[in-house]
Amino acid sequence: MARPGPGMPHGIYYYDYKRKDWLLLRKDGEPLKPGELGDGLYVIYFYNLMCGACRAFTPHWMVFAEVMAGKLDNVIPLVVLCDWFSSMCDSKAAGDTFNEFDVDSTPTVIMVKVKGGSIIDKSRLSGVVSSDDLFKIAKRYAKL
Repeated sequence: MARPGPGMPHGIYYYDYKRKDWLLLRKDGEPLKPGELGDGLYVIYFYNLMCGACRAFTPHWMVFAEVMAGKLDNVIPLVVLCDWFSSMCDSKAAGDTFNEFDVDSTPTVIMVKVKGGSIIDKSRLSGVVSSDDLFKIAKRYAKL
């Protein structure tokens, strides 16, 4: 299984539960639009490869995304991967997504609840958070 991180192309990735693998949604083109993969809870991790705190957070994120989030209905884990925000990013889609969501510190996780194609709730977490805390927060948002 290829996980978004060092050695992987910059871009926007999502976790496919059926394949149990991370897939590149896109490298070029438009920024991520919550709702483009259907209704659900979009849990978006903004990951800078040059960020020390991101290296500490990523193992917690992967446990959440690959194990815990699979237990919740309609949770869509995503990673937006660049070297350093939009200023050092080989992916137009990922760089523009950092800008679109106004991410200026990492690690940052943004949760966006989409129902009927519309955003009904949005939350932002910054800093290192445990996989247990991510699961608790996502579970609360998934019920909305």
